[in-house]
Amino acid sequence: MANHQNPSASSASVRLYKRIAFTFIGLTLVLLGVVIAATMARAVITVTAKPVAVRAEIKVAVAATTTTAETVPGTVISEDVSGQSTGHPAAGSGTVVKGKATGTVLLVNKRAAPQTLVATTRLLSPDNVLFRIKKNVIVPANGELKDVEVYADQDGAASEIGPTTFTIPGLPVGLQKLVYAFSEKPMSGGISNLSAVSQADIDKAVSDLKDQLTAKANADMVAQTAGRGYTGSATLVNVDAQSVSAKAGDTVGSFDVLLKLTVTGVYYDKEKLQNLGSAALRANVPSDMELGDNNIATAEVTVQNASAATDTATLDTVFSGQAVITSASPILDRSRLVGLDAATIKAYLKSHDSVADATVVLSPFWVSRAPSIKEHVIVNVK
Repeated sequence: MANHQNPSASSASVRLYKRIAFTFIGLTLVLLGVVIAATMARAVITVTAKPVAVRAEIKVAVAATTTTAETVPGTVISEDVSGQSTGHPAAGSGTVVKGKATGTVLLVNKRAAPQTLVATTRLLSPDNVLFRIKKNVIVPANGELKDVEVYADQDGAASEIGPTTFTIPGLPVGLQKLVYAFSEKPMSGGISNLSAVSQADIDKAVSDLKDQLTAKANADMVAQTAGRGYTGSATLVNVDAQSVSAKAGDTVGSFDVLLKLTVTGVYYDKEKLQNLGSAALRANVPSDMELGDNNIATAEVTVQNASAATDTATLDTVFSGQAVITSASPILDRSRLVGLDAATIKAYLKSHDSVADATVVLSPFWVSRAPSIKEHVIVNVK
């Protein structure tokens, strides 16, 4: 008897096999999609660094003969200078004061005998403005006497007259044409503007004169170091004596200042000093950062002490700069960023003082998180 298979059972088996096959294919495609998506996924993170201030203060020895790597070659020169500045105005509230105008005249004697004129001898201008001779004088026969001091008989601006000829009314009329005077410059001082001197006025006048004298001394000392190859310099100034003709609160037309200084110049190898400063500054930079902008070339340098006798000095130096984060920083370790969404990555990075901002670009477009493969996370620092 023949064995016949049930048609319905056979169809069911075929459908089962097809279902299993389609399921396998579907799972394979899904897995393939996941693999492709994981392979294609990228995260590009751009970090904008926030500079962090760094500073190094070091004392540097300067000597003509260097014995250590920390000693900078150089020399020390000292000069004594003094000087006076006059006519400094006071900036305080002013008052107008009348005074006697003063000036000088040339006395002329056309007589064959000397002419004696006593103090207070009157000199009269063509406009009847009267002046007097300040001291006794003798005008030589057939001669002249220059720069004879005179003062006005009356206070006020009326005596501030220009160059003119004076007669001497105290002499006999016949002699007035032989002995006379004339002025070559205007008379001044009939009116004076007086102001109260402030401490700021005095300080400025002293500072200005100090700068002028220091500049003069520095120019002389630089000339002495010419050709010796020293490219850096610093100056120490000591005020040995100071005199001011007015004190704060005095009401004067102007005041004078007298200074005596000792100026000591330290001249040194600037490149060697900068190398020491650079090393000190880099030593203060955090390990996850690098040195950026800095003032190494224009560092603050002041003289702590100096001796021209021993040709040695000590400089106080201040170097400053900015450190910025690098891609090697633990903050930017990619293993900390994998699997995170863009907002979380940005918030994490901006929570650190060394990060000013961050942008996150995920690709392809359907990706919403950073890849789980850290090699697919790219971090750039700018």
